[in-house]
Amino acid sequence: MQRRVTRTVRTQPPKPRVSNAALGIGAVLLVETLFFVGLFFVYTYMKVGNRVWLLPGMALPDRTLATVSLGLLLAGCVAHGYASWAVRHDDRNGLWWGVVITFLLGFAFMMCQVVEFRRLEFTAGDGAFGSNFYLLRTAHGLHVLGGMVLMLFLLIRVNLGQFSARRNLLVQTSAIYWLFVAIIWIPIYFMLYF
Repeated sequence: MQRRVTRTVRTQPPKPRVSNAALGIGAVLLVETLFFVGLFFVYTYMKVGNRVWLLPGMALPDRTLATVSLGLLLAGCVAHGYASWAVRHDDRNGLWWGVVITFLLGFAFMMCQVVEFRRLEFTAGDGAFGSNFYLLRTAHGLHVLGGMVLMLFLLIRVNLGQFSARRNLLVQTSAIYWLFVAIIWIPIYFMLYF
């Protein structure tokens, strides 16, 4: 009778195809997208179902600053895209400048919003349009502000030398977040100013 010899081979479990970080940023963006889709639904429902959308004598706001704001956010995407490219090529100087420029463009966006809010001839209490206008603009502005805080956090870590071509996940995910903030502005822009 022959004895059968068995060997146990220990293998490591296969690496997941999608990283936990990618799943995390995907979940955050899904929740944020659903939040804004909900706001868009409320806006559309109230616009279609409301007999008095704009109060008598009330006009749509001037779109000049909103158009400049759109350009600022899209330019921020380019700047942060450059920062992402720079970190993958171990260009810390390019990373630093990309993040600084993105922050400054976000700050300019917020200043445009402050100036526009001061110029508006209606308030959040002025009918369905007024309340929806301020709700959408404020919700988006808070997201831009969150992106700016993220840029400051990145700058601190860039100055500490914590990013490299192999360690750059936060830079890449913040670029995705900034792109989301810029893209979400496009439907808000067309809904509120046209």
